[in-house]
Amino acid sequence: MFPSFFHDETESALILRVDWLEKEAGISDAFFSHMLKIDQKTFSRWRNKSGALSEEPRENLQEFWQTTLHILSLLNFEAERLRIMLEQYAEKDNWKTPLDPPWTGTSLREYFESQGPSSIKKVSQWAEDIRFANSY
Repeated sequence: MFPSFFHDETESALILRVDWLEKEAGISDAFFSHMLKIDQKTFSRWRNKSGALSEEPRENLQEFWQTTLHILSLLNFEAERLRIMLEQYAEKDNWKTPLDPPWTGTSLREYFESQGPSSIKKVSQWAEDIRFANSY
């Protein structure tokens, strides 16, 4: 059974998701602020309920959560494997397949941080393609 914040759509649930990701996957406020392309102080104030996030970062954070759930479903919902996946580099090779991860040549964490919100959709699509074996 999963905690209610896994599927609740409230602001409080979103904050609890961030807390869970920090604890279980080692994702910090610095990561979130880089990925969302916002100031870290703004993100930390929102997380501590002493500030607000604008609509776009909140929506991107919601999408990131959905992407994380897709990835966790591939990993048998083992948070430790998510932590490892975030840090492991996806090696480049000479062969390109439709199921290659979009972060080839870097780690998933670095990809999210450097590419920002656009990376969320790409990783989500990759996870869905892998999950449903839809390579086209």
